[in-house]
This record gives sequence, structure tokens and C-alpha cells, in this order.
Amino acid sequence: MKTNKTLLKHKYSSFSEDRIASEANYYGIYNKSILERHIWIYEMHSQLQVRLRGNCILKGGACAQLYIPLEKQRCTEDLDLYTSLTPNKLRTELSCLGKEFNQSKLKTSIREYIPKGVRAGKNKMPITTFLVTLPFIFNENKKNRRAFLKIDFLHVNIRKIETNIVKNGCVLGLKLNYEPNCITPHALMAGKLMVFAVNTIGIEKFKKDKLYKNIYDLFYLVNKYNSLQDMELISRYFINSIGLEFYLKGINPIEVKYILQDILNELEFLYTENINEAYIETNEKVQNFIENYLQYNIESKLNLKTFGMMANYLLHWTYAFESIVLYRDFDKFLSIESALSELKYTMDE
Repeated sequence: MKTNKTLLKHKYSSFSEDRIASEANYYGIYNKSILERHIWIYEMHSQLQVRLRGNCILKGGACAQLYIPLEKQRCTEDLDLYTSLTPNKLRTELSCLGKEFNQSKLKTSIREYIPKGVRAGKNKMPITTFLVTLPFIFNENKKNRRAFLKIDFLHVNIRKIETNIVKNGCVLGLKLNYEPNCITPHALMAGKLMVFAVNTIGIEKFKKDKLYKNIYDLFYLVNKYNSLQDMELISRYFINSIGLEFYLKGINPIEVKYILQDILNELEFLYTENINEAYIETNEKVQNFIENYLQYNIESKLNLKTFGMMANYLLHWTYAFESIVLYRDFDKFLSIESALSELKYTMDE
């Protein structure tokens, strides 16, 4: 029985060995497996968006790439979604999707994954996770380990979340044949900024190596959405999102000024650590990100010192952002525009 190619939302040729190899060569992405998974992420999102009838909203790194210029985009490795559906409803729908793929000779396995933190009762976030293996062609590494795709559904009331439909989207290796339903770019930026609050509401400390992806995305988003109106919108989403973070993580409310200070402290730490030679030579995870997830025209220029400069840029930007959030003072933002431009010029050289 032949593969049913009509089930896919994108052309079947987009997932062929020759096409992926060609796209990887064009963008200078060394690890073809990572680009292949990146392409499948958007195919899976297109499938879920239809199957769940709009009850999912794209967020995270896959969402960020849709707002970043193509020449600066990176590969992403998982799919992060907001949903208002119950875990049982998701299990049913994902199971049906897996059956349809397998009946169409697209060998697929979808299973629920419960992280250790959830099993131990330490992580109380209302999240449902699935691990998906698809008919991948390329091995993930030299040990012939097959790649998988992780999908995280965060359970919230999506009626309270403002969305944006991205039309004519294009990501590395794929022109989208659907219109992703995403959180707005300003809400995305507010959320990515909060991730740096590692001692209050941000990412867990043992996951801090993932902050470099956040630095990368936020740096290019800040440079695209850089007007006073953008700052106003980001500050509004930042204030509104804090309450949601308290609820999702089950923590007591913390004053905004302490969260902002936490973010500033972490950005300063990342800046100072990244100019330390001893640190540069030992951070293999960050080097892996640089070498495998970025286009060659960026990867060839980027190192941990450059990441330090990006963190310094975001540090300056966040100081101005703090004045807007706490005091409605936009003067600091206007006064640092030249400094920000100079930092960016130095990095672009």
C-alpha cells in the first residue's frame, strides 16, 4: 500500500531526503536531522490546529521564528501550545491523529510523557506532554538514535489570550501552507523576558542552558519591535502575564519590581560569564546550539562572547523597560537608543 500523501498539509516532497538535504545545504545547517524535525514541527502544528478546531495557540520558539526575519531564524526542537481542552480530550485527539498517520503509511508513534518533576509532585503546572516519532529520514546523531518531537500543551483559558494569525509564513526549509494561530509578538516578548527571572517566576535553574535560545530570540525580536508603541504593548502584556504565571506555577504573588530586578541580575550574570574564557570552553550545550540550530551565516559569527554582547544589549533594554513598567517613564528608552544602536552595530561587524 502506497503512502497517502494527501493527509499532509504541506507538499510531501518537503519531507523528502533530497529536499531536506538541499535546504540544509542552502541555509548551512550541519545537522539535517534538526532541520527535518523543525519542518515536521510546523506540519504537526497545522494538523493539530485543524483537529483541535482552534483550541490551541502557538507560543514558544516555534512561534518566535514566525516573527523573526527569515535570515535570522533558527531551528526549534519542540512545540509549545496553549489549550483549553482537557488532558483526556487531547489524548483522544492525538491517538486518532496517530492512527490516521499510520493508516496512511506514515509510520508514527505518539505517547504521553510525564516529566519526573510532575511525577514527584514538584512541578504543579497544568501541562500535558506528548512525545512523537514520525517517519524521519535522518538519524539524530552518530549513534543512530532516532529523533522525536515533543509537544507541550499548557492548559489555560484561551479566551483570555490575544492572538494573531500569521499569514504567508515562511520558516527555515518550509513555506507554510496554513495560517498559524499564535500569541501576539508583544505577548511573546513579555513571556520570553520573564524566563530570565530564574529566582522568582522564570525558568528552573537546572534548565539555565536554555536561556541562550531565549537571548537569541529576544535579541532579534527587540530589534524588530523597537518603537515606543511596541514598548508600551510589551509592558502591558508583561503586567497582565505575571498573574497567569503565579497561577500556573502555584506560587504566591511577588511584587513586579522584584521580578524585574531578578531579570536584570540574570542578564548581567549572563553578560559577565560569557566574557570569561574558562566558561566559554566548557559550555558544550551552548556550543551545540550554535553549531546545530543556527544558519551558517550566523553560526560562523556567533560565539559565547557574542552571546554576552547580546545579553548586554538586552540588559540595557530591560533597564529602560523597567522604567516604563514601574514609573511610566519613557525617557530612559529614548536616551539609550543610540547606545543600543552602537551595540548592535558592533555585533553586526
